[in-house]
Amino acid sequence: MAKLEQRTGVEHGATSFVEQRDHGLPHPSRVNNRGVRVGAQLGLLNTLFIAFAFGFAFAKSEETQLSPWFLALMIFAFGVVPGVVTGMLLGRIGIALARRHVVIRCIALAVPAIGTMLGYAAFFGLASRFALGVIPTVVCALILERATRARSDLPTATVQ
Repeated sequence: MAKLEQRTGVEHGATSFVEQRDHGLPHPSRVNNRGVRVGAQLGLLNTLFIAFAFGFAFAKSEETQLSPWFLALMIFAFGVVPGVVTGMLLGRIGIALARRHVVIRCIALAVPAIGTMLGYAAFFGLASRFALGVIPTVVCALILERATRARSDLPTATVQ
């Protein structure tokens, strides 16, 4: 046993090297990252929805003669990484603001999401049609707000 302790640096009785090294602090894998995961998922779904909405709404218009599937795929390809990264960042903001008032949280999550979407719409010359993507973006921000809201400290009710 002494050779194992000497080789690994783990004292007898410690459950892992990480537990001994961090002196009882929570390991980063145990920190609540639910908001980041939910944000990434919502960013992906929002990008997918907006890509198909724009693809089928504006394909074969007077400005472009592209197939709706091709236009949707191109919008998704250009928007998926920024959408997921923005969702992850907003999930982290949601965790940080978990105990704030709901209205403050909704504004803090919806405004950056809309701003990011407006920036990409302006970059691709679609700023005049940007309103189509606002509704699913705000809905995703509200879902993220609810998913990252702090739990109540009320005790669980039990029936006797």
